[in-house]
Amino acid sequence: MSVLPGRKLVRALLLVAVPALGLALALHWYARSTRWVQTDNAYVKAHVIAISAEVSGRVAEVAARDQQRVERGTLLFRIDPAPFQLAVARAEAQLAVTRTEIETLRSEYRSALLEADEAEARIGFLARQLA
Repeated sequence: MSVLPGRKLVRALLLVAVPALGLALALHWYARSTRWVQTDNAYVKAHVIAISAEVSGRVAEVAARDQQRVERGTLLFRIDPAPFQLAVARAEAQLAVTRTEIETLRSEYRSALLEADEAEARIGFLARQLA
């Protein structure tokens, strides 16, 4: 059984031209689709930075909105200052107590020095009386 010349042409087209055409279409689709960012939810994740504070606390005010463009130094949020003010007041009170204790110890030291001087003078007096 011999193959007709028309069938050879169809066979060559099916074996070579159709896969070549499929490869060309795939390359064309790949080249076009990789130039632009696409997303299903309309958000492109670029230039979004996570922000955190150096201290922990309750956020009292948020001054920026989601996806808002901000410049360096722009107020983003304010942390409730009450716990920090209480901590400073507590530390200042402890400092005042410590200063009072130091002054008390200094006065006790001066009293002890005066008592030592009196005791030495009394020893000298009693030694002269004994002689």
